[in-house]
Amino acid sequence: MDVLEDVSVEARFLESFTVDKFCRFCSASRSDTQRQEMAEQQNITMRVIVSEGDIRKMTTKRTDTLDDLIGWLKGTLQANYSFTLQYQDPEFNNALCNLTNLSDLPEKPTITIIPMIELVPISGDTESYSDTRSQADTEILSSSSLDRSF
Repeated sequence: MDVLEDVSVEARFLESFTVDKFCRFCSASRSDTQRQEMAEQQNITMRVIVSEGDIRKMTTKRTDTLDDLIGWLKGTLQANYSFTLQYQDPEFNNALCNLTNLSDLPEKPTITIIPMIELVPISGDTESYSDTRSQADTEILSSSSLDRSF
């Protein structure tokens, strides 16, 4: 019998041999280990950088959308501000990339929370504000030019 025939015979033997327990010393059954593997695949463990002084290890169930993940993070962190997420991409030597699709995340990602600054328009008379500021600029310039003449 050559090596190729040995492999095929051995493979047939392994395929036809099934047991519930892996060995007589193991208490876990095949279905127990499959359930455990499925539970681990449904969870995601990540390193979340909230700020330089606040870095956390967090675990949650895998979400379907980026908005679901952001919502979970807002609730868990009790964040009352808007933010976007970046992750360390192993394809680019762990450089930060904007997270736009959850399928881009590696198995155990490092995620950075980037607060979004919301600009609010100023109400009121903007002409009088700009006139006052220009007068102050003129006064500063005129007094400094007098100092130079001495």
